Amino acid sequence: LQLARLATALKDDEEFSRIEELLFDEKEEAYVSDNAAAIQRMHTILGTIYIERGEWTPKPGNPFTNATFQLSSALFTASQREKEEGIIQPLPQLHEWLARAYRGQNEHDLARTEELSAARDYLDLDALSRAKASIDRAPDAGAPQSTRETATTLAKIVEYRSKIPALQT
Repeated sequence: LQLARLATALKDDEEFSRIEELLFDEKEEAYVSDNAAAIQRMHTILGTIYIERGEWTPKPGNPFTNATFQLSSALFTASQREKEEGIIQPLPQLHEWLARAYRGQNEHDLARTEELSAARDYLDLDALSRAKASIDRAPDAGAPQSTRETATTLAKIVEYRSKIPALQT
């Protein structure tokens, strides 16, 4: 990840392409060995790189070199791991990044859904102010009724939990 950041900062496209290829090779190895944790990690790394580069959509001839694909694949893999391995992972940052990728493509309904997923995950982590911020980034205008109800419910949960006094240690 750091090498990709450096190549990006130096505007060294040749070096970035080499690093990108190595990362895709490593991701392929994870798929071949059926290592879900490694698959999720590689999608997350690639998604992070593309989000930082502002690459929301595929490059010509390659539908995989973009933040949207990589982040949605990381979240899908995490969901599969939860079902198959019982591993529950709140991943609010990935949902926020995917929302950002969708907003970059003017996919506002999908961005709203991801922001609400981020809020749920922040609640799992007891990060109430971050949950509220995610809800606030998911505007109700034009949203389906069920989405508006979800946002309202999440906001009420944040408000209720914010009123619970902290225990003195």
